[in-house]
Amino acid sequence: MYKYEWYWKKGLCDAEIIDIKKEDYNYDYRQRCPIRNMFEIVLDAKGAMYDTLVKSIRFYNYKIVRGGEDLLHTWWYDDEITEQGGRKQLKLTSRKSKDKFCELILIFDKAEIIR
Repeated sequence: MYKYEWYWKKGLCDAEIIDIKKEDYNYDYRQRCPIRNMFEIVLDAKGAMYDTLVKSIRFYNYKIVRGGEDLLHTWWYDDEITEQGGRKQLKLTSRKSKDKFCELILIFDKAEIIR
């Protein structure tokens, strides 16, 4: 059983990252938990080993801790989601070539899977 019902349970190994989108939102700072921004990883999952239906993953109220600048046109290799101080952390490893890897560490409040 997976901790998050939105998680890509079957795995995304070998899905190609074809676009990265970032958006900032105007929000009412008086709201309890406003959505301030969004980070979206757009995938071509036709070549994924397991979950071929995921089109993109959106992370809301994100902050990039490390990496992310070289993710375009890499292939999803591995991921891990943990929690820190009430927020979730994604550690994503993608593969650029046979022996070259990229890493993204992203902190976020909630995620949405687009299928």
